[in-house]
Amino acid sequence: MSYDLSSSSLPLSLSLPSSPSSSSSPSSLEVSDDLRDEYLARWEIAVLTSIFLITIIGNGLVLFALYARRCYQRRKFTRMYFFILHLSIADLLTGLLDVLPQLAWDITFRFQGGAVLCKLIKFGQPFGLYLSSYILTVTAMDRYYAICHPFSYCAVTSRRSKMMVYGAWVLAAILSSYSRIKRYRRASGNAGPPFT
Repeated sequence: MSYDLSSSSLPLSLSLPSSPSSSSSPSSLEVSDDLRDEYLARWEIAVLTSIFLITIIGNGLVLFALYARRCYQRRKFTRMYFFILHLSIADLLTGLLDVLPQLAWDITFRFQGGAVLCKLIKFGQPFGLYLSSYILTVTAMDRYYAICHPFSYCAVTSRRSKMMVYGAWVLAAILSSYSRIKRYRRASGNAGPPFT
C-alpha cells in the first residue's frame, strides 16, 4: 500500500516533496504556524485560569491572615510566620510571573508584548520558582536546627533566619539573571568562554 504525501489532505498544511529527487532543504517543507487545536487551547485556558485563581486567592488569604495577626493582635512575627510570609509572596510571584503570562499567551495565541516585556517575563519565570524552592529550603534548615539542636537553636537569633531568607531572594535573583544572560549570549552568537 502506498501513500501520496504530497496530497492536500494532510492536516496542519504540511506539504512534502512528491519525488525523492527533489531537494530536501528546510524550505521544501511548509508548516503553517497559524493552526492550533482549539479544543486543547480551551482546556489549557481553563486549567491555567483555575490555577491562577487558586494561587492568587489562597496566597492573598494567607497574607491577609498574617496582616490581621500583625495589626489587630499586636503580636510580632515568629520565625515560622516570617517564613510563611515570604513563601506566600514567592508563590504569588510564581502565579503572576509564570501562570499569568502563559494564560495571556494561550488566550491571544501569539505573544503580544514587546522585547522588553519578553525579557522581563523570561527573567521572572524562573525567579518565582527559584525563590519558592530556596525559601522552602531555608525553612527546612531552620526547622532542622529547631528540632535536632533545640538548646543551641535558642541561641540563634531571628536575625540569622532573616539573613537566610534575604539570601534566598538574592540567590534567586542572581540565578534568574544568570540564566537570562546565558540565553542572550547563546542566541546572539557572542558566547565567549563556555559557561560551566
